[in-house]
Amino acid sequence: MRSPLTAAVAGVEINPSGFCLFHVGHVRAYRLRGGGLDRLTRDHTVRNRWLDEGASPEVAARAPSADQLARALGFRERVDVTACLEDARPGDVVALVTNCIYDVVSDPQMALLLAGEVRWRRPRIA
Repeated sequence: MRSPLTAAVAGVEINPSGFCLFHVGHVRAYRLRGGGLDRLTRDHTVRNRWLDEGASPEVAARAPSADQLARALGFRERVDVTACLEDARPGDVVALVTNCIYDVVSDPQMALLLAGEVRWRRPRIA
């Protein structure tokens, strides 16, 4: 039997008092504010589910399938989406990033990218 096709999704609703983030799967939201980078969301992985249930980081890292998704669109008919409200200030930069990016870009590099201090260079394909 084939595994179901799944997808990660994220979105932002901007309103006068701030913004609402929602996400499910391997998606992170970052906010750059005053030179500091805040990670506003957590991935929905097996590892993070174990951490939420009280496991130590060491035990959670060794969990079977630790990096696999625990929640995503397509697993079930209904999905538990994480949502949060955040304040916004002039100059804030918010980015929604999939694991294809955050797996290869460190948080310090992400801060530099969002601040416009470095440019993203696409890898060359031979």
